[in-house]
Amino acid sequence: IRIIRWCGFFLSSGELSPTCNQINENRINMTREEIATVFYRLLKDDVRDELFTAENDFPDVEVERWSNKAISTMAKGGYIKGYEDGTFKLEILNTMQTPALFALKNKLVDGKAKEDMIARLRENFKEHDNCLQTGFLGTSILMPTLTENGMSDIAYGLLYQRKNPSWLYSIDNGATTIWERWNSYMIEHGMGPRGMNSFNHYAYGCVCEWIWETAAGISCDASAPGFKKIIMKPVPDKGLGWLDAEYESAAGTIKSSWKYDGDNWVWDFTVPEGAVAEVTLPDGSEPKEYQAGTHHIEVKL
Repeated sequence: IRIIRWCGFFLSSGELSPTCNQINENRINMTREEIATVFYRLLKDDVRDELFTAENDFPDVEVERWSNKAISTMAKGGYIKGYEDGTFKLEILNTMQTPALFALKNKLVDGKAKEDMIARLRENFKEHDNCLQTGFLGTSILMPTLTENGMSDIAYGLLYQRKNPSWLYSIDNGATTIWERWNSYMIEHGMGPRGMNSFNHYAYGCVCEWIWETAAGISCDASAPGFKKIIMKPVPDKGLGWLDAEYESAAGTIKSSWKYDGDNWVWDFTVPEGAVAEVTLPDGSEPKEYQAGTHHIEVKL
């Protein structure tokens, strides 16, 4: 069935990736049981919890069993060789960024295998002059996955990148919207490839979500819709220098403004009336709940 072929595509690269054409000869075929267990693992934690726990009286032990089964499916099926070095069965996947990103995002590796996979991913970006090599699928998880796995330096490097492919490359060539291709239009050469060339496209706009949720540190708790509970977890970078963000949420205006003052990081944030915020500082301290109002924090980073 087609879903089997798409799973292989999903776990490898993605549309408009520089290595996309090579994937056609390296499809990963999966059984229906393998698809079911891996899909279960790919579900977001909150969706998985709602589907399989409280409302359906699905025991926690069963949730854990299926979660672990998904990991063993990937390993025993040969998609990931094992837990020693976290490499993939198909050698071509070890030369790409997207497979490692999906494995890290969905916690399919841990321990030394995870450390080795992260090291190889860092080396991959270095080999490509800190340029992304992901397509639509990989780019959708690129920035948050890097950040969640201790590679926010690479994420910010991608944000600042001006070479092709990059967000700023498109802007430097006149983009005022998100394009389907990084080189949809080039000042020196004119129009880029004319097949599938949209000048107002959704896919690469995911970087804006990352800027709001990670750089500004503003996101909502899915268990309290309407920003009744706000998650504020900024990950700053000296290369950016400062940030001033305001978001008009259903609960009211949320503000996040930070800058560097020498070695100190200075942050002012506002929680609207009727809402609370779970705040995590970039110094590694434990999360703390803040009530409505404007708050001022300084920490040494």
